[in-house]
Amino acid sequence: MRQITPEDMYQAYLQEMLFKSKGIYPRKVKNFDNIKASPDWPKFQRLAFLVNAKDGALDYKIYFKALADHYEGYFPTSEICSMKSFKLYRNKIDIVNSYRAIEKAEESILKSIKFIALYCVENEIQTYEDYLCRNITLMPDLLKHYIAGSISIHFLALLEDVQAQMDCYPKDCVNEFFKQCDVDSARFSRSKMLTNEKWRKISDNLELVMNKAIEQYRKVNQKL
Repeated sequence: MRQITPEDMYQAYLQEMLFKSKGIYPRKVKNFDNIKASPDWPKFQRLAFLVNAKDGALDYKIYFKALADHYEGYFPTSEICSMKSFKLYRNKIDIVNSYRAIEKAEESILKSIKFIALYCVENEIQTYEDYLCRNITLMPDLLKHYIAGSISIHFLALLEDVQAQMDCYPKDCVNEFFKQCDVDSARFSRSKMLTNEKWRKISDNLELVMNKAIEQYRKVNQKL
């Protein structure tokens, strides 16, 4: 997995603040000399270190979005690595995965599909099945990305049997990070989603859908 840099942190910080406050995305920063010379730079270095240490279990883009949403745009750099900020991040993930968010299930599923497809392309993972099995004896990627909020409970609800998938993973990891309430949320979400013909077909053909998405993003990446 590509190492995340402090520069990545700073770009995401600017992007989420400006989009929330002004509705615009900033240009990609090319010169970081000014920010590197400021007292704030160690905060971005610290967060990059934490993101890399978590190895996929902390999604910094969602993290900064949670902060920008909470502060309605600008937020002080003093909050970049605060306990309050990590709580805001966890709360955002919990809300997305809650029963109350079922009306936003489609949006979170599409984001999850895009994330997995891009992740597979960037890490040279060939198929969706390979993704499900990656790091299966340690900390499976699927579980890490669920913890990080990169994929939602609504995406996991597309699996025919989410509990059966978790049973393939180390019991200690599942016991710590995928509780009975997560299983219940997935089953509740699935019961609602399967009343929709489109999502029922996607669920029935999930592996095919995911492999097509991976291939599409691979072709896009090759053209860049």
